[in-house]
Parts: sequence; structure tokens; C-alpha cells
Amino acid sequence: MEIDKEYPATHSMSTAWYVADEEGNVGIIDFNENGPVPWETEQTCIEDLVFGHLENFDTKEFLSINLTEDQINDLIEGTHNPNENESWFYGTVIKIDMNKQETFFALANNVDITIYGLSPQTGIYMMFCKKQLSDKKKHGLKKSLYSSPIRKMLDNKIILKVYYQKHFWMDDEWKEGEVVYEKSFDNAPYYLFQQPYWNKNLPKCMNKPKHPITINQFPEKLKERVLRLPLKFSETESFQIAEWHPCNFYGDKTIYINGFTYQPITMTDGSQAYVYTSQGGVSFYDYCSEKSFYGCTECSRACCTIYGSEYASRPTVMFVFHPFREYDFGLRVTSDAIIRHSVRIPILHKIPFKHPQGNHMFLDKVKEQVSEDMLIGFFMKNHQHFEDTVLRFNPQVIILDEKTKDILFNFNFVNERHITIKENTYPFYMESEIEDKRDEISRLANLPYRGIEMPYIISMEEMKKIQDRE
Repeated sequence: MEIDKEYPATHSMSTAWYVADEEGNVGIIDFNENGPVPWETEQTCIEDLVFGHLENFDTKEFLSINLTEDQINDLIEGTHNPNENESWFYGTVIKIDMNKQETFFALANNVDITIYGLSPQTGIYMMFCKKQLSDKKKHGLKKSLYSSPIRKMLDNKIILKVYYQKHFWMDDEWKEGEVVYEKSFDNAPYYLFQQPYWNKNLPKCMNKPKHPITINQFPEKLKERVLRLPLKFSETESFQIAEWHPCNFYGDKTIYINGFTYQPITMTDGSQAYVYTSQGGVSFYDYCSEKSFYGCTECSRACCTIYGSEYASRPTVMFVFHPFREYDFGLRVTSDAIIRHSVRIPILHKIPFKHPQGNHMFLDKVKEQVSEDMLIGFFMKNHQHFEDTVLRFNPQVIILDEKTKDILFNFNFVNERHITIKENTYPFYMESEIEDKRDEISRLANLPYRGIEMPYIISMEEMKKIQDRE
């Protein structure tokens, strides 16, 4: 029996990202909230990707895709002359007079204005303004902000045209025993795929472009992060991305083997198989120094769990971080090649300190009640878990933050430029050194994986045999 979506059918946790086929054609998948979603894909939407990618909001770094005029026309609609009632605050696509570029950039160099070059070679930009062109009414009339840079752009006819950006809305519903798809657009220059809410169903191709965008139109920095698939979009209606890229998704038949997590999912050919979803490693309960004191029979929710992150199924770089460190959401798909070869683990996976009333301990509460000295004491008693976790991945290089280095130094794990774990020696670098030592770290990151391995995909029949043997 299928479970329907909650009402209203929103995709508040859905996201989207680029994919490319073996011919170099680019698509975008709208991953639904249940997944499968490739590891650490940032939360965004199709509209935020079609012209390029916003790398850094603070520095206004935007990676533009080199689009043709036909492709741009497939992304915009409602072309009109600029007027004072444009919604500059929400972002407006504009075309400028290329003969007046210098004046445009000078006026846009303003604290209240942000521009992104969607297609700079043709003069098309996205522009945001913190202040509207007109504000308070005076004597019954709107008082124009004559000092506004946008006002000057209009008066000097720098902005020639304004466009509406198309919305590529797609959705799915369960009707009479099958998935029914909907969309709000007629054409786009990307192959667009909609992943249904029910992850046992494969994503469906919702658009085959008239003017397809290819990977060669992408800037190098963005190109290397596109997910590659060994198929042809022109011949493909559906596929299972989890066959080629580790994904997170919901399932009710999780199986744990040798510290690896597997979930069953539908494959591209319609068959069912178990797919690797994470390498959780060894259970902290087997090492916990406090389980007898608290009378635990298994790890309970009352202790605080510090979660790591996997960016590669066969990582060669290990980031070890302090448990009290805030999660850095910037280390997602926007991250560099070193990150994408890495796994991040906390130096202490569990903080075995329970709330007096037995309530679940969230990190902010733990920080209030567990001192740094107490934390170091817990690590001293439970460091075997950390050591065995490192040995499971057996990385080529380890990267530390300052507080983590201090803890490891106190227990003689750190010796000059190496960390020693049970006679295994690993070179390490500080996070603050990454930029200066990027070439050295990258060389190590590109060496072969040498940790524990399991098959990425296990057939239903083979999984049954494995379980029977256990």
C-alpha cells in the first residue's frame, strides 16, 4: 500500500543539481525530499542553477554558464521595456547596452545593488536592489529616488530590456496505483528530470531540449562538480542515480554489514538491489566507558551524538574535527576537490554525558554542562573508538583543526607532521594550511583508497546469502 504525501504536497526539503551524460549533454534533476539525493548536495532549486551557480553570496562570486542566444531565450519570457515598477528587490533579469558597460558597472558598484553575470558576453545580468526605485508617497504622489543607481541606469538607457525568468515547476502525485507527473513549462535548454516523492520510483525525463546545453559550456570550476552518468539522455526516460553516486534516501529495510549501511532501491533496469549509503563504522557502544555507570543496554538517545559527513565512498582525506565545532554548511557541493575526496569524523563520536532527567542531549546543552576538561577526559577513556575509525578508512592524509590537534598532542598521537595510530603513520595538515599546502594535499588525496571495502551494489539474492551466513 502506498503512503501518500502529506497535505499540502510541498517539496520544502527537495533540491536540484546538474548531471551530464556520456555525450556531454547537461541535465538537472529535481530530487524530491525522500531522495535519493547524492551526498552533501546543497539545498537549491532548478531556477537557481539554469544560468550558473552562486558560489559565494558574500563575495558575489557567480559561475556563469556560456549560454547561446537560443538557450537564453528558452530560459526567459515576458520581454518588456524597463519601468519603475519592476521588482528589483527580488532579482530581475536585464539586458544592458554593451556600449555602456563601464557606466553600468560603476553604478552597480553600490552597497544596495548586487549583480550576477548570467551571460556577460551578451549583456544579460541578474540584478538585485535592497531599495525599491520609489518609496514613500508625498502629496499623494510617489517620490522617486532620483539618487538611485537604477534610476540613473534607466535615465541613461543603460537597461534596454527586462525579462521574467521561467519557473520550471514539476510535481508528481499518486493516482490509481501509479505516479502521475505535472509540469508548468513547455521547453528548457536542459534535460530536466523529476524524482518522485516515492523513492522506489525512478526519476522521469520531463524535458528534452531543442537547444541542449553541453558540459563544455560550463566553467572549469563548476564542470568538475557535475555528476556524470554512463547513459544517453536522448535515449533515456528514467535512471537510478544511486547506481553511480552514493545517495541519502529513506528506506524501511536497512541492513548493516561490517559497518556499512545498505538500502534496497529500484535500479535503472527495474530490478531491486541493495545500494551502499554510508560507512557508519564501528558502534560507539562497544567502546563506551560510561555504559555500565548509566546501565545502558544499547546507545540511547539521551547522550549527544556528533555526526560526521561523507563526501566520497572511498575517501583518501580524513578531516578530524572537535565535537563542539559548528557544522560548516559551506562544505557541500560548492567545496573543492580535496573536500570531495574526504570523510569528516569527530574526534569523539558520542559525548557520554546524560541529561539529569534523561532527556536527549543536544549539542548546545552539552556545551553548557560539559567542560573542555571533561571532554578531554571522555576522549582519554574512549580514544579506542577514534583509533579504530581512523584505521577503517586508513586515509592517505589527515587534516585537523586547532582544538583537535591540542587533544591529540596531549595523548601523544601527534609527532611533528605525523599522527600515529597503532603503528600506522599518517601525514597531517592543519585546516589553516590547506591553501598554502594545496598541491601537497591534492597529491595525497589522489592516491588510491586503502581502507575497508565492501561492494557498492549487492543483489537481493547475494544479500540474502550474506545474511544467511551471518
